[in-house]
Amino acid sequence: MRPTVSATPFLRAIGSLLVVSAATLALSACGDSGPAGATGATGATGATGPAGAEVNWVNVTGSSAQASSNTGYMANSSSQVTITLPASATVGDVIEVSGPGAGGWKIAQNAGQQIYVGFENALWRPVGPSQAWARLAASSSGNLLAATASGGAIYTSADAGETWVAQASGTNSWGAVALSADGTHLLATTQSGQLYVSGDSGASWSAEGPSLVWSAIGVSPDGSHMIANGYVNSSPYPNEIYTSSDSGATWTQQSTGNYLFSMAWPTPTELIASATVGSSTGIFLSSDFGASWTLADAAPSGGGYPVAWNDVAASSDGTQIYAVGENGAGMAVSRDSGVNWSENPSATWYQLATSSDGSALIVTGTLPTSVSTDSGQNWTQLTSNGQNFSSFIMTDDDQKAIASVDGGTLFALSAATTPGTAGSLSGNQYQSVTLQYVGDGSFAVIDNEGALTAR
Repeated sequence: MRPTVSATPFLRAIGSLLVVSAATLALSACGDSGPAGATGATGATGATGPAGAEVNWVNVTGSSAQASSNTGYMANSSSQVTITLPASATVGDVIEVSGPGAGGWKIAQNAGQQIYVGFENALWRPVGPSQAWARLAASSSGNLLAATASGGAIYTSADAGETWVAQASGTNSWGAVALSADGTHLLATTQSGQLYVSGDSGASWSAEGPSLVWSAIGVSPDGSHMIANGYVNSSPYPNEIYTSSDSGATWTQQSTGNYLFSMAWPTPTELIASATVGSSTGIFLSSDFGASWTLADAAPSGGGYPVAWNDVAASSDGTQIYAVGENGAGMAVSRDSGVNWSENPSATWYQLATSSDGSALIVTGTLPTSVSTDSGQNWTQLTSNGQNFSSFIMTDDDQKAIASVDGGTLFALSAATTPGTAGSLSGNQYQSVTLQYVGDGSFAVIDNEGALTAR
């Protein structure tokens, strides 16, 4: 979620099949059949293909081993065995690692090396403290992150979610959070109804604006404009939209009666919301910082009434917009900044996050959490480690997702290891992996047994 709201391919050659049907000739009189013709000559045999890489296996009972190309390593120790990738390899070379030992194994990298794992082969791993997590938000680069906790502090990360620091926000019932593109300006809500603003990446906070029961909030890419939607906690409970043009120092009421469910603010001139404005419900666009709204895509009907889109997200250039909805509404997609839309009714989805380029998506709802790395064309269901995730963000474009658990820890799911010596791939006992070198210092997982941990 951007500044918003809250290899090897296989080629299969298939020969053509030519079917020739001979017509039946009806003749009044036929002579005896002639002798059979001679058998044709056998065609030439094609050239022999190259031999595949032969893998020799090494039983490793110590703590480490230096890997060589086209070699397999059995990590056979009660402690974790570290196998370091060969410093140089030829495209097509393979490395195999299996773990008969109780300690499991880890594959270490040299400078300039990286392993591409794929989300479908990766394991969620804990990266943050245990809190009653509420929401997550990310800068446009995906390196600066923020997380709110109900009954805790606001936490930030400057390394794409690997480590987290509690900021001087104090303990509160924190709700939604939103960031500017560079992560300098933050806006957060509390369940008690107060807005809090930070202009120094969360180091200090000030209470601003009116006190309402806030829901959706947003921050412009440069942090100069902010928007918040909430309702008055007394009858008749009217919804109100407030905006700020001075980084949250002062706030102006823009409307009463309209309701913004979720927002994305990818560019300075494009604010996107799933909303009810007047008598219409759907996806709306605003080019004046939320003062007025234009319906871009009306919500479908479900059960005789318009279905609210639960969440909306966009690429950092605003061209690709995604929304997910309830009651089987599925997903709505625009590839041209909201001019044209296509809808794919399917399951009920509650939350959505996208990478800054819009190519990677993660959704959760009534079906298992799923991820797409081709702009929503194909989806892979992810294992959840038995966790009930409450919020998601995508970082590092299409390489990492961060998830929160209400009453649990923060988790990271990496589709590739960190480049260089800081990155590694590990597995437990009886797990195995086959890596193939694909060039430019990169290895790809082409076979594995069990979900692997990429760091």
